[in-house]
Amino acid sequence: MVPPGRDDLNPDANAVQSLVAQHRCGTWQVALFHNTPAQYHGRPELADQHTDELRRVLHPA
Repeated sequence: MVPPGRDDLNPDANAVQSLVAQHRCGTWQVALFHNTPAQYHGRPELADQHTDELRRVLHPA
């Protein structure tokens, strides 16, 4: 998440989302949405990788 008035991520707010959609009766519908904090307990290198990946998307070269 980029806080209001800022231009960079707040790594403490990183999260991982999962979405399952299903095509029924000619239309797509969300069947499941899950949002969980990206904690990476005891693995700070994974948290850093996650933040770096998000920054590359936010600020493409």
